Amino acid sequence: MLRLPVICPDTSVHNRMMKDGLESEAIFAALKSGYHVRLLGLSIEELLATPDTATRQALMAAAGRLQHGQSDCLYPHNEILRRLIAAHEQDSQGFRWQAVNVTSQDYSVGVGSFELRADDALSAETTLHMAEMRKQFKSVWATLRPKLEVIFQRDGQPRPRAFGEVIPHAMTDNGVFWGIAKGMYDHEAKKPASEETIRHFVEVCPPFRCIVYAFLMAWYNGSMRDWDGGESFSAGRNDLYMSVYLPYGDVFLSAEEKGEQAKCLAEIARLAEVDKEVRSYDDFCAGLLLPLTY
Repeated sequence: MLRLPVICPDTSVHNRMMKDGLESEAIFAALKSGYHVRLLGLSIEELLATPDTATRQALMAAAGRLQHGQSDCLYPHNEILRRLIAAHEQDSQGFRWQAVNVTSQDYSVGVGSFELRADDALSAETTLHMAEMRKQFKSVWATLRPKLEVIFQRDGQPRPRAFGEVIPHAMTDNGVFWGIAKGMYDHEAKKPASEETIRHFVEVCPPFRCIVYAFLMAWYNGSMRDWDGGESFSAGRNDLYMSVYLPYGDVFLSAEEKGEQAKCLAEIARLAEVDKEVRSYDDFCAGLLLPLTY
């Protein structure tokens, strides 16, 4: 079978394509014929969390149309990380992240399930869970910020105004990057990992490396940066968690209106040395629909 470029559409893309209606028909056709569409488990959960039943059914039905060509579906971020960490803990020397199966038949089938689309109770439960997770995520950084302010004031140091300012310090032996990495690894592992294990996993597992950089970015943006003109990377929790999917596709597609997600994920891909393209939906569509010239 011809190897088509793999495209990973964000939840915002599904919303945009449904919103555009008939104007999206050419894009549907292009995606189904010219790409391997990789649906994302976290996106499926976000679609499921749509409160209005009719809108939810329409969104999931539209996502299901993308399965008519070459396609598959990956698990949500937490299950991907769990599987990757379990495989590494079991055999660190033989670990190959590409060999760990993170495709989900259940999520793939669920997109086309009328029963799932119409399940208002499950939708409400998913909505509540996501709202609580977003609240906790923001609270972590908001709670840390005043504690760091005491240190900045004590040392007479200004807050950083660019993400690049904090990275060298974060990457030192006892830097926050490694603390984040160890906390995430140990949360899923059967026993606490050594420093050597953490460094090895970060090196050989790009999806994990992307997530750690995403957390580092959230730490900078929510707890560290100068809010008076400092460089901003303000994507939300789920937008940042989408970074785990970057190594699994050739193109990550975002239609988030302010462009903040695409900006953040592109920077994460650069820092994690993941050579993948992050594109806005409008730019992608413009490239597909350019008129022929002779």
